[in-house]
Amino acid sequence: MIFDDMHQAGGDSSSGAKRERMTEEEILLQRERLKSTSDRVKDEASKFTARWITDQLGEYGFDPDDGPFSEAEMNGDPVWVICADCYKAIWDGKWRWPEGRKLSSQMIQIAKSKMAHRVRDFMKRDKAKDNLPTSQMTYTQQMQMEEAAGQWELEYTLRDLGYEIAATAVSDDPLMLRYLEVLYELNCYDLMAERLGMTEREVIKLERKLLKRLATL
Repeated sequence: MIFDDMHQAGGDSSSGAKRERMTEEEILLQRERLKSTSDRVKDEASKFTARWITDQLGEYGFDPDDGPFSEAEMNGDPVWVICADCYKAIWDGKWRWPEGRKLSSQMIQIAKSKMAHRVRDFMKRDKAKDNLPTSQMTYTQQMQMEEAAGQWELEYTLRDLGYEIAATAVSDDPLMLRYLEVLYELNCYDLMAERLGMTEREVIKLERKLLKRLATL
């Protein structure tokens, strides 16, 4: 989710943000929690995360045969490589999995940071390719990547925004205010969907709508 416990440090070393390191004891406890999680729950989390990634790559027009999310660049199917990286980040203790948060919600949160970093890294390498002064990407490709990376970074970095500030952005929309209240109370897409009487994908659409509002503040 875009908001977390206000005392929880956010960030990802891959994206340059600061994040509190987990202790060895915390990492071991988190691994035990993953081990005790049923295969069914892990499978559901992977599938839900994979759908989210697939939707995002399609929405921003990433070419499966070229670019930062091509099989050649990712050394495998990009969707499942990202899913595996997100799970590994939790297992290795690179990311904290907050109590009460659904595994899929946390994997998506990690995916946002990792995917934004991958796009930024690809654009940097492409611009420096062959020491040419201009990028080999077309202007349209650059804009698509910039939009995608910016959106994912926005979704991640706004997670610690205060409730009052967020409420100001949606004060004219009763549904968004209700969504915001549930967002601060619950940690998982599925619980929020149940409370709001909608699907998890509809909750994600509300999240995107909120972020667009916040970006104008």
